[in-house]
Parts: sequence; structure tokens; C-alpha cells
Amino acid sequence: MVEIGFHHRIGGRHDDRDLGAESGDIGHGGRGASSSGPASGRAGSRTIAGTPAPRQPGGLAEKPPMHYHSRRIDRLRGPEGAPSTGGGPMSDGIVFIDGEYMAPEDATMSIFDVGFVWGDCVYDVTSTWNGWFFMLDEHLERFQRSCEGFRLENPYSFEEMRRICAECVERTGLTNTYVKMQVSRGVPPPGVRDPRGLKPIVLVYAVPYVWIWGEEKCRDGATLYVSGVERVSSKAIDQRFKNYNRADLVQARLEAYDNDCDDAILAGPDGFLSEGPGFNVFVVKDGKVASPDYNVLEGITRRSVREICEREGIPYELRKVRPEELEEASEVFTSTTAGGVMPITGVNGKTIGNGHAGIVTSRIQSIYWSERAAGWHGVKPADILAN
Repeated sequence: MVEIGFHHRIGGRHDDRDLGAESGDIGHGGRGASSSGPASGRAGSRTIAGTPAPRQPGGLAEKPPMHYHSRRIDRLRGPEGAPSTGGGPMSDGIVFIDGEYMAPEDATMSIFDVGFVWGDCVYDVTSTWNGWFFMLDEHLERFQRSCEGFRLENPYSFEEMRRICAECVERTGLTNTYVKMQVSRGVPPPGVRDPRGLKPIVLVYAVPYVWIWGEEKCRDGATLYVSGVERVSSKAIDQRFKNYNRADLVQARLEAYDNDCDDAILAGPDGFLSEGPGFNVFVVKDGKVASPDYNVLEGITRRSVREICEREGIPYELRKVRPEELEEASEVFTSTTAGGVMPITGVNGKTIGNGHAGIVTSRIQSIYWSERAAGWHGVKPADILAN
């Protein structure tokens, strides 16, 4: 295949860029300890800066094709690929792509990748807080289900993905990070439309923790607009698989901005609520919490909300939720990796409750963040790399 030298930059400064499902303002990640040295790969595997190369049929290790180009950054590496102690941590973030680690501004990808051309790409997002990954294995398991659902093959194993995520975080020197992983189908030869047989491209990055609406609104309350844009049916694109087919979510968000709201919530083809751009929604009525049960991403943060409710004796259910219930509820809140448990203080211009986070919402939010700071469902990146 002839490599064509046109590339689309994915790096750059963190200035209100879209980071996937959980986009928005960038929060301030805390500085952590210095990066650890490289982790050893599996026996017989070639390693690149501490990460095993992807497995190939027959057990051979082979570097992925260079459809994605980058400049190696010597200041990231010390002897034998270890992070450099002289250059210091990369607090703006680290990108793993094509088997190498680099600064975000140096990461580029081909404009011919079908992830751009066809939206043929899946991803997932996790985070660290106070130095702890949160439910990392659960995110990786969902990521694998998304790959399988889109018939994409991730060339890295589950354990290798854990190590790549951990290495990215360690190299940033941050304790509060937003960690994204994605697989796209790759770059076809010119004129080829058959998606089979392409070599998938894996990208992982860690940047300072992202707050979907900015930290203040995520903690204290934001406003939603019930969009007239219909959420794509799961019969067409299964929303359980986290993917880049997001035109409906973008148009709904623009509609929300036109109506002076912070974000949108969409209903599905059946007329019941589904989700917003990167978050699940909950209504609280008579002390009971309910969330839509269909045509939604099965959120990992939503799973943690359910765990808190069950532990605290708060009634919780997944069911069909009418759009009208948002305005009828005593409380409304949302959940996402990029903000945690987030109060909603207004819907369609109408104030919810007294215009502040409700009692149930505040209770769940407080438990969520206090337990995350203590390492709830957590593992430290250094511990992953030490094994």
C-alpha cells in the first residue's frame, strides 16, 4: 500500500475540544508521583516503551502498520525507553498510538482511516481520581463488548490494555485524569470499500480530568433541554456499544444551546427518554430513583449509582421514563465518567425543586466522590505496572 501523506491532527492544547462522549471543559488534574519505569512484556513479546506489541495469529508479535505517524519524543524516555527523569511528567497528557507514547500535539492520524470516513470506531472512557483508577476492568470489559459488537478486533489483550492505560497515566504525573481508549478499523487501500481484512488502529490517551460542563456546574447543577431530535434506535446502532455515530447527539446539543440550556436529553423512537450526549439521566420522585432502561449506553457510573442506592436503602429501578417525568420529578440528576453524579436544576427553562441539588442527589453525589477519593473499586496505575 502506498502511504499518502495527508494527516489530521488529533492533539493540541485542551481548549474546549470534544473528547468523545464526555466532552466539555477541562478540569485541573492533581500532580502525582514521578512516572514509574517501563513494565516488562510477556515472554517472547517485543516491547515498545514498556508495552507488549499486539499479538498476531500464530503467536507472532508485530508492530501495527504506520498509518498513524508521529515524532518520537526523546524527552519522554530515559535509558531503554524508560520515562525521562530530566524532562519531568507530561502534565498536558500522553497519547499511545502505533505502539509509541507521545505528547498530544505530536499525535496524528490518517484522514483515510474509516473511523473518520465511516464512523467505524468504538471507544470507552475511564478516569483516575486521587491516583486511583475507577472500575477500570468494568470499562475494559465494556470496551471489549463494543469491539465485538462492531466486529472490530483489538490486537491487544485485556491485560495489555490495562498496562497501556496505566502507563499513559503514570507518564502524565497527574493524579486526576481522563483516560480514553479507542479502536478504529484502519486505513483501506485506495478505492477499497470492503471493511474486512483491515488492520485496526488502537489509540489510548490520558489527559487532565475532564468535567463535562465545567466543575462548578457538574457539582452544583446544570440545565437540560428535551430535544426534538430523536435518538438513533438501537435496532440500527446498538447504543450499548460506545461508538462515534453521534450526529443526533450533536444536533440535540446545538438545539439545547439555542434554548440557553447546558445540554440536551433525547427520546428514542418509542417516545421514551434515552440519554444525553455522554451521560445517563435519573429522575427522583417520592424518594425513588429511576433511569431509562432501553436505547442507552449501560453506563459504568450509572452502575455505581445503583450500588450506592442499594447500599443506602434508596429505591432504584430501570424502566421506561416519559419525558414529562423530568418536569414532574422532585429531583433530576445525571451520571458520567467526566463529572460523576451531577445535579440538574432546570429542564426546558423550568426550575427543578428549589433550583439546587436535591437531598437524594446530594447524598449519592457525596458518597460517590468521597469513596472515589478513598480508592473505591480502584487500582493504582503503579500497581498494574508492577505486576
